[in-house]
Amino acid sequence: MDLKTQFFALICGGVISLTGCVKPPVPQTDDMPKTQPAPQVIKNTGAPIKAAALDIATDTQRKEATDSVAESDLRLLGTAVATLGNPAETGFWVKTSLVSTQTQGRITFVETGASVNVTLIARDGDGEGAEVSLSALRTLNAPLAGLIKIEIYSKS
Repeated sequence: MDLKTQFFALICGGVISLTGCVKPPVPQTDDMPKTQPAPQVIKNTGAPIKAAALDIATDTQRKEATDSVAESDLRLLGTAVATLGNPAETGFWVKTSLVSTQTQGRITFVETGASVNVTLIARDGDGEGAEVSLSALRTLNAPLAGLIKIEIYSKS
């Protein structure tokens, strides 16, 4: 390899190694084998899992979550731009900075008017963002990816 090629390989290898994805190329010499061993692959990671398989809410829980609540029993706390929270945290909940302690409440998906009863969980921060459980988003028929606008109510 000439000096220019070695320099290019060294620079490219350095950039690639900074990403943490691959190791920089090792310069080959005549006394080294020409083949590289196959990289190890960790199996069963990143496999897509359907939301329905992760949503383990029972029919009873879904019914309770969709039971109607008298408007007089609700107090509007505000609106929030929401996204899917951690799907491993089961149940019907919303993490929001609009409450300071855990309480019962209800959210409404502004786009459709669909509502669901949830546990409101205090979240640090003063932003308008919120995280919504997988079960609550699926019950609202809201998109699981992206942002949605919700109204957040506490129960009196």
